[in-house]
Amino acid sequence: LLDLNLPDSRGVETVQMCRALIDAPVIVLTGLDDLAANQAAIQSGAEDYLSKGGEAKYLHKALLYAMLRYQRDTDMRRATAVLTQSYDGIMITNAAGVMVEVNPALCRITGYSAAELLGHNPRMLSSGRHDQRFFASLWRDVLDKGAWQGELVNRHKAGHLYYVDESITLCRNGAGRIQQFIAVVSDITERRAAQEALQRNNTLLQGILDSIPVALCAFDQDLNLIAKNGLYQSGLDLPDHLFQPTPVSFERILQFQIALGEFGSGDQREIMAERLSQIRQGLALQYERTRPNGTVLDIRSAPMPGGGFVTT
Repeated sequence: LLDLNLPDSRGVETVQMCRALIDAPVIVLTGLDDLAANQAAIQSGAEDYLSKGGEAKYLHKALLYAMLRYQRDTDMRRATAVLTQSYDGIMITNAAGVMVEVNPALCRITGYSAAELLGHNPRMLSSGRHDQRFFASLWRDVLDKGAWQGELVNRHKAGHLYYVDESITLCRNGAGRIQQFIAVVSDITERRAAQEALQRNNTLLQGILDSIPVALCAFDQDLNLIAKNGLYQSGLDLPDHLFQPTPVSFERILQFQIALGEFGSGDQREIMAERLSQIRQGLALQYERTRPNGTVLDIRSAPMPGGGFVTT
């Protein structure tokens, strides 16, 4: 900025107008050598204030330093924005483990204000659900590997428990000494509750399936097994390893049974093709099949809405 006084603005108003128009450092180079004007220009957002008539090297140095300071300040503003606007909780502790910086999200998650957290060890959030061996392993990973990630059960200020997914990262200075630890915390309490509810429903459903007095299995539209009861596996002598890893395809189970002669002694590929064709047509089927041990099975299969089928 070559002068504070322009046709459409004067004094610090000129600096303020420049700051509003551009995202760049502003240096004032003017013939007005006045301390009050100097201070006013700096306070309004200028990086430096120089009087005209000085040597070029001082201007060059001022430009260089202004750009370096501006980049540093820009990086700090970005870091501050991340800290304050992040939905995840963030805490920074010093090398001794004392909290020196926390963000609003961490206050929301823990129920404590920043004033209540700062200056204290994160142990104040502990629920007592994790033993010393757990924390010994945690800090061994942090110190040996530089980071740890996992789930914790903490206690809210109000007294209730909550679940978090937390990552802890160790930061060292240029000399290699520990400078600080940074923890990023996500509240997963609702997700855990949903998972536990789903698990309870799955357990209930499996109990219902196992109480049915006939063998039952269900496959989805991709012909992958989605449900079975105990009689299906035990009654057909299907080994545990057949159901690992998941997903388990109908074709895999069928191939196992054909290899054992469950569908007669014909050509295995033809038997496979015929059975797959019947299933893919989506038709209801009812037939009897005699196993190699002489047991006669009454098999009924029905298509499901959206694809797939159920067989008893």
